[in-house]
Amino acid sequence: MKRLEKILHIIDEETQKAIAGNTLDTVTLDTLYISQLAGVDRTNASKLMNRLWREGSLIKIQSHPVVYLSRGIL
Repeated sequence: MKRLEKILHIIDEETQKAIAGNTLDTVTLDTLYISQLAGVDRTNASKLMNRLWREGSLIKIQSHPVVYLSRGIL
């Protein structure tokens, strides 16, 4: 599995967990958390997540830190 696919898969799963647990308003799917789950450098994870956002696969919530959610799951 490529890093891009791995990151999208992780965000899909984490978004589903947040919906199931009714914790979508407190979800912390930021670049650091996702990079740790995926086992990649935070900078690389950020680049890939922004690419997925530009392609329309993710929703980007401008907060501090920036939070990403799966558009397909929502």
